[in-house]
Amino acid sequence: MNTDEKILIVDDDNIFLKTIHKRLCHEFTIFTASSGIEGLEIINNETPFAIVAVDYIMPGIDGIEFLERVRGISPDSVRMMITGITDLQSVLEIVNNTSIFRIINKPCSAEALGKVFECGMEQYRLILSEKRRRDEADAAYKQLIEYAKALNGTVTDLKNKNSELNNAYYDTINRLVVASEYKDEDTHDHILRMSRYSALLAEKAGFSKEGVENILFASPMHDIGKIGIPDTILMKPGKLADDEFNEMKKHTIIGSKILEDSKAEILKLAASIALTHHERWDGRGYPYGISGEEIPVTGRIAAIADTFDALTSKRPYKEAYPVEIACDIIIKEKGKQFDPGLTDVFMDSFNDFLIIKEGISSSARPDSGNFAPSERDCE
Repeated sequence: MNTDEKILIVDDDNIFLKTIHKRLCHEFTIFTASSGIEGLEIINNETPFAIVAVDYIMPGIDGIEFLERVRGISPDSVRMMITGITDLQSVLEIVNNTSIFRIINKPCSAEALGKVFECGMEQYRLILSEKRRRDEADAAYKQLIEYAKALNGTVTDLKNKNSELNNAYYDTINRLVVASEYKDEDTHDHILRMSRYSALLAEKAGFSKEGVENILFASPMHDIGKIGIPDTILMKPGKLADDEFNEMKKHTIIGSKILEDSKAEILKLAASIALTHHERWDGRGYPYGISGEEIPVTGRIAAIADTFDALTSKRPYKEAYPVEIACDIIIKEKGKQFDPGLTDVFMDSFNDFLIIKEGISSSARPDSGNFAPSERDCE
């Protein structure tokens, strides 16, 4: 039992409170209050609470008003409502009005309540973990932005400066990308693979030496906007709900806004790639649904490179696919998701892509199960 993870139960039924406390005090650190006023006093004196559960109907401060006040005092607390109401419409109104984690129906046994509290503790730990990671990533991001500004102030013409300054500039870019994807254990390898895939495809498509180098250093920033997407969505082990997927789509616009208005050509190119790498050749992509050659060629290149790496890498929502399966998926998406000409270039150079993959390989082994592509990889 973690004594730092406290639970507050507020209910005007003292028998219920005594029973629950007696049955669950060995598993959880439980505080009880018989009124909203008493509950608020406890919260003010004992914050933070991992879980706050309150009876819906109480004299004085009712459950809804109480939870609203709790949200202002202890916003990280997992809020729950206890109610004997069986009317579905009323229950939905409670959920909509209070943004609660769970409704606990009365009567309920101590055993059932204990299982609900265990789920609530997991949610609370996830909230704190996400908050810590976001704070760390934000701090790293702000520090790197300041460093990039200072560096840009001394570098008037990047290509004419010595290699030490060039390396420092590109190291800043690399660290900025790592900060944006801090929670991903495979981030560094993903950045290397994706950027080299993009550069190879650009080279095979006829880009100049300078153009190849530019996309090599700009393409890793394609997903920098994910710094603004909650970990609960990024790390969800399964298909995203519609509202979650809509939230995920915002990373393209967030990334573009982070990188836009820079005087550095690399960051201008990175902003374009971040915005367009999920657009589709057939116009069914996002964020704006542009199609064909309306999509910048660098965005079309990054789309193929990113998808190939996503399909052949282990992610929270899927195992790594064998390269043959990934190749088949990309071929099927020729002229749909991907530029048909660039898809042909990719296939003609497939052995070169495999050399890059084998040289920068993650520890994940391909799964042997169902290889239906995720919406996060192919949309």
